[in-house]
Amino acid sequence: MDAAGDPLPSVSIIDASDELWGINDVAISLGGSGYAAGTIITSGGTGSGFSATYTVDISTGAIDGITIISRGSWTVAPTLSASDPGGGGVGASLTPTLGTVVYANITNDGSQTIAYEDIWFSIDGQSPERVSDYYSSTSSREYLFAGDIVSLIWDDGATGTVTDFGRLAINGMGHTEVINI
Repeated sequence: MDAAGDPLPSVSIIDASDELWGINDVAISLGGSGYAAGTIITSGGTGSGFSATYTVDISTGAIDGITIISRGSWTVAPTLSASDPGGGGVGASLTPTLGTVVYANITNDGSQTIAYEDIWFSIDGQSPERVSDYYSSTSSREYLFAGDIVSLIWDDGATGTVTDFGRLAINGMGHTEVINI
């Protein structure tokens, strides 16, 4: 009887969109040596809007990590290189992969706190994914509190294919919502 009075959890999608032809991944084919951390430079290709930074191994100066800031939009992938603010880097080889990224903002419009691992989403009927693996927030919390809004960022796995997705479904503790992308 007491449980009958508890409010139901409710997760809703505020908005969703997909971005086609973005650079979803940058593979470090060769890290090179002698680099200082900096930004990635694009040349050639057809498109614009990509930005990324890279980190280096302190002992060797090899590029060891890339953080994509903006995927941009490209119909032909550009050539990527390191800005190398230190000026001594050589030998790095970076390979971009084009794909599709889905962006969505979700909110807990109920009154109960929900663990991110208990919220699932699916795009065009694909296998469900846990929100806990894809949400973007300035907090490292494990829960979506009432009134919170978080962003989901999902890419198609950097497969090199570009798909215009149609629907996003989200389920949080039994409440399901579906919207067109």
